[in-house]
Amino acid sequence: PVTIDGFNLSEDSDTCFVAGLHVHGSIGSYPQKAGSRLIVEPLFFHGTTLTGMLPENRKLPVVELVGYTCTDTFRVTLPPGYETEYLPGEQVFDNSYGSYSYEATSDSTAITVTRKLKVNKGIYPPSMVPQINEFMHATSGRESRKIVLKTSEP
Repeated sequence: PVTIDGFNLSEDSDTCFVAGLHVHGSIGSYPQKAGSRLIVEPLFFHGTTLTGMLPENRKLPVVELVGYTCTDTFRVTLPPGYETEYLPGEQVFDNSYGSYSYEATSDSTAITVTRKLKVNKGIYPPSMVPQINEFMHATSGRESRKIVLKTSEP
């Protein structure tokens, strides 16, 4: 079951509102079994699939009337008898259009994956299309990298 733990809206400045949505849920039997290992693929509530690549010969500016930041944390409780074998490395990407970070950590009880996507407010001239496309390519679908668990018992 998924529950919405809270929603809040506040004014950060004269021109910016901040919204927060806190979602909590649980899924039984989430990892996929592969022999003696379990494969975990984080599925975030808000995906990062951005609009497709822009044509390089675009004539009009790209307008982002409202910048936004989306931060998601995904937590998986380790099943009894399992430990983390592989975590994807940390990833950070930043340019004038926005920023993205992804980090997976684990301890003896759980895996925590945090990703943050920020798109900056602005009017971007056609000459910025290569940077925007670079951002979209670098960020789209990065969290689909899998986490591997192995049995901790000999």
